[in-house]
Amino acid sequence: MTPSSPALSAAKNPSPRPICPAALDWLLTQLSATTLCEAIKSRPLWNAQLSKGGFQMTPQTISTPAMRDRLRKSMLRNPAWTDELLQLACTQKGPWNSCCELLELFGPEWILDNWRLLLETLPDPRPFILAMTSPNFEASKLARLAQRLCRCPSVWEDRDPEDLAENPWVDFAKTVLPMEKTPRTRDDNTASSEERGQAQAETDQNREKLKHQIRELKNQTKELTKALEQERAKTRELDHDLREQRYLQEEARQTAAQAIKDTAEQHQQELTRREDEFERRLEQEIQAFKQQFLGLTPDDLEQIQKRRVNHDSLLQQVEAAIENQLRLNEKHGRRSLLEDELDRLEKAEERINTLLADSIVVDEELRKLIPELKQRHEELSDLLSISRPAYQPAYGLPQLITAKLKSTNLTAADDDFFQHFQDLIRLAAKLEIIPQAEADGLDKTVASRIQQKHLLEHSSLDKTPPKDKREIWSIMPFLAEVRQKTLVIDGYNAIKCSKYWANIEQKYGLDQARKNFLDACKRKRRFFREWMIVFDGNDPLLDNVEKDGEGMTIAFAAQKSDAHNADDFILRYLRRLPPGDHQVWLVTGDYGLRREAEPFCQAFVTTEALEDFLHPDP
Repeated sequence: MTPSSPALSAAKNPSPRPICPAALDWLLTQLSATTLCEAIKSRPLWNAQLSKGGFQMTPQTISTPAMRDRLRKSMLRNPAWTDELLQLACTQKGPWNSCCELLELFGPEWILDNWRLLLETLPDPRPFILAMTSPNFEASKLARLAQRLCRCPSVWEDRDPEDLAENPWVDFAKTVLPMEKTPRTRDDNTASSEERGQAQAETDQNREKLKHQIRELKNQTKELTKALEQERAKTRELDHDLREQRYLQEEARQTAAQAIKDTAEQHQQELTRREDEFERRLEQEIQAFKQQFLGLTPDDLEQIQKRRVNHDSLLQQVEAAIENQLRLNEKHGRRSLLEDELDRLEKAEERINTLLADSIVVDEELRKLIPELKQRHEELSDLLSISRPAYQPAYGLPQLITAKLKSTNLTAADDDFFQHFQDLIRLAAKLEIIPQAEADGLDKTVASRIQQKHLLEHSSLDKTPPKDKREIWSIMPFLAEVRQKTLVIDGYNAIKCSKYWANIEQKYGLDQARKNFLDACKRKRRFFREWMIVFDGNDPLLDNVEKDGEGMTIAFAAQKSDAHNADDFILRYLRRLPPGDHQVWLVTGDYGLRREAEPFCQAFVTTEALEDFLHPDP
C-alpha cells in the first residue's frame, strides 16, 4: 500500500469517533441478535434509550431494520457505547478469534513494522483489525494503531478480490486465517471424523511452517538491525571526526587572524613613533633656522611659544563658550524660532477671531484651544521680553503702508507726503525687505491716492470730506461689529468709481454691471444687519423699492430732477430713521452727499473698500 492510499490518509486524519460508521455496520452484522439483545438488557442506559416508543427488547425486534437503524444512530452519537461494543465483541466468538492467536504468534513489534503488508494481502482485514483492539495486548502503540484503523472508512468496505496484490502472503493468509462465514449444509454436518482430522492435521502442519518462517524472519531482522547499528556507529565516528576537523580549522583561522592583527598594531605603533620623532626633529630644525637666520634668541622663541599657547587656550575657551551657548539655545530655544512661533500664533489668533465673528455655531474644540493659545502667546512674549501689539490684518510693512495710505486725509496731505512713501517703498524693495511684487502693488496704491487727491483739488464742487466722521478704507478689520450695522450704498456711484464693475459697464453695459454688482452684494448679505442699495431711475414714473425679506432692499429713485435722484432718496431714508440710531455706514464717493448725510451716519465707507470686500483680487 502506497503512502497516498486511503488507509494511510485516514490514519493521519482520524475521525473523532472511536470507529467509523462503516466499521460499526460491519460489527453489528457480525454480532448475533441474541448477543445484542442480552447486551442491551444488561445496560440500563442502552435499554432506556432504545426502548422509547414501546419497543420490546427481543432477538426478533432487534433484527428489524427500524431497531437496527436506531441502535446504529445511538452508537454513533455516543462514543462510550461504541467502546463498550468493541469490548463486547472481543469477548464473543467470531472470525477475529483466530486473528488474536495470529497476533500473539507474530508479536506486537512485528505487527507494528508489517501491518501495511497484512492489510494489503489479507482478503478481509476487518477481523484482523478488530483483534488488534483486544485488551489482551498491552502495547500502547498497537492500541493506537488499532484506533486509527477503526476510524478509516476505506478499510471497512468490502474489497474486490481483483484488487489484492499478487504475492505469497495471499495464499498464506487464506490458508491460516478463516474465511467469511458461509451457511453450513446438512452434508457438511455429516462429514466423517476422518476428514475433519485430516484437515486439522494439515492446519497444524501449516502453522508449524508459519512459525518456522517467522523465526527465520526474526533472525534476519536481528542481523539487519545489528548491521544497521554498526553503520550508525561508523556514521557517528565520521561525524565526530568531521566536527573535530572543523573545530581545528576554525581555531587555526582565529590564531592566524589574531597574529595578523598583532602585527598590524605593532606596525602602527612603530609608524606613530617615527612620526613623533620626525615632528620633534622638524621642530628642532625650525628652531635652529629661526635662531640662525632670524636672529631670535631662545628667550624670544619661548615667549612666542607662550603667546601661541595663550592664543590656543583663548580659542579653546571661545569654542567651549560656543558649545555652552549652543546647549543653552537648544534648551531654551532660539529667538528667531520663538519669534516665528509667536508670529504664527498671532496669525492664528487673527484667523480665529475672523471665523468666530462670521460663525453661527462655534466648535467646542476650538473654544477650548483659545485659552491655551493666549497662554502660549503670553509665555513667548515674556520669554522674549518684548511687548508686541496684537496681530491686525495690516501687520507687516506692506500692510502697514497700505493701511496708512488709505487712511490718509487727502485734503490735508501735501505732495511730499506721497513722495516720501514712494522713496520708502523703493528703498525697502532694494534692500529686499519686501518682495518686488508687493512693492509694485504699493506703487500702484500711491499713484491711485495721488490721482484721487488731484481730482479733489481740481473739482469745481465743494467736496471737502467730513472731518468728524470715521472714514473706512477696509471692512475686514471690522467684521466683528458689522453685524449691527446698516449699509447704505449709492449704487451707480459705487459702480462707476470701481475698476471691476466700471470695466463690465464699458464692455457689456450698465444693466449688466448693475446685475453683477447686486449678485456680489447678495453673496455678502449675511455680514451686515441690513442693506439699502439705491439707484437713479431712468424714467420719471419709475419709483420702485424691492425687498427680498433677508435684510436687503433695492430702490430705484424716480427721475424727478436732472440729477441726484438717488441722493435725495438716501437723505429721505436717513432722516426717517429713529433718532439716535446712527449704526449706519454710507458708501459713496460724492462728498456733497456725505456732507449732508453726516448727522445721520456713523462712518463713511470708500468705494475702494466696498470693492475689495465684494470682489477681492484673486
